[in-house]
Amino acid sequence: MSPTVFISHSCKDGETRPPAGLSANEIEARAKRLEFSRRLRTRLVHRLGDGRREGEPRLEVYLDRRNLRGGDLWRTGLHEALGSSAGGVILLTPESVESKWVLKEATILSWRAFEDRRVIVVPVVLGVSDDDLARHGFEPLAIDQIQWVRVRDTSDAELERAVEETVASLARIPPNALAGDETLPPMERWIVDLAEGIGSAAPTRPDYKIDTLRKMFTALEIPAEEREELADDPYLALARQAFLATGDQILNMIYEVGRPDRGVRDELRHTVAPSWVDPVPASRLLQSGTAGAVIAVDADEQVTLEDYVKRAFCNMIRHDRIVETNDVTDGTVDDVIAEVERALEEDAWYADELDEEVAHGGPIFVLLGPGSARPQFLGALTATFPSLTFVVATGPSPDKKLRDWTSRVTVLHPSLQPNGEREGRKLRKKLDIYVERGVAT
Repeated sequence: MSPTVFISHSCKDGETRPPAGLSANEIEARAKRLEFSRRLRTRLVHRLGDGRREGEPRLEVYLDRRNLRGGDLWRTGLHEALGSSAGGVILLTPESVESKWVLKEATILSWRAFEDRRVIVVPVVLGVSDDDLARHGFEPLAIDQIQWVRVRDTSDAELERAVEETVASLARIPPNALAGDETLPPMERWIVDLAEGIGSAAPTRPDYKIDTLRKMFTALEIPAEEREELADDPYLALARQAFLATGDQILNMIYEVGRPDRGVRDELRHTVAPSWVDPVPASRLLQSGTAGAVIAVDADEQVTLEDYVKRAFCNMIRHDRIVETNDVTDGTVDDVIAEVERALEEDAWYADELDEEVAHGGPIFVLLGPGSARPQFLGALTATFPSLTFVVATGPSPDKKLRDWTSRVTVLHPSLQPNGEREGRKLRKKLDIYVERGVAT
């Protein structure tokens, strides 16, 4: 079976007349863009399939609902295609950025590109600017961090160039699932872990089990008519849906598992909590996590920093590689160095072993609270522990907290402030109560 490429677009095939209120020039420009988009779509389908050249893999193209057959559940089909495709082309035009479906498809594809690295995403951009993308809700997707194919006009030459550049990018897709030595990526393992967790927590008696599954599907707002297609592996289906759900929906699903033993509840907490964190800045944290780096997050709590590190690694990082310190609010430079040394030793890390351990085992992240995020502290810490990666909570204004150090750190803006972190705190508190008491709040 050939790998699949999902093309996200809005070509307005059924449009018989342009929207009201456009000038003659705007109508003409719109018509040219739509015609260009349709031709690009057709050319890509041909070039990726029957028109492929020697050495290029054959790729199947998924074109939104037109790939669905009579009787298929279109939302399930779209989610499955978006979750499993090996490549994605996002055609961004003034027409497509107004489509809520294109925004949703772009959200899932860009999320996967930052998280599991198995999907190659190619944005093809015609007639839209960064400001246009921000105005229509695309800015948080960080599409600007993915190499674009920027189309200058609607000429035949630009069409051919766009096709060739897009196909060249997608040619890196392996011809089949067994090509190469890739194993299950971290994101997929995380989903499997959640599926196993809720499966082990659920009742074993058949009628109770079915009743619990129904309630969990309802908690994630999956309609009854879509559940039959998910019945072969319902826990895996629930886990996949959970990573696209809201925090409250995930909590409601966990509540419906019932009251398993404390150990199982605790495992569910460790698996679920990092899923609430924005994956885009988390992926930047992973890219910046080199020895000696300092990463600032607009957060007020260390638990938020921990969730960001876990999200960056898809929850597949050893717990001892995240070192939690006590916040030094009124101490000296010596006090903060001593606190980091104490925290390292608590996790069995020693100063004379750090260089070798980081070189062979990857970064060790040290979390610093707002009181420790001072320029004089960061200077002393990076000089004393050059092998470590420091993640600091700076609140919503890192430049005020860090001052002259702002240009020396990677600043993540995960849109937490002022309400996001408060909401996350509420969710964590509810989850903690469930873990402690086995009951919903």
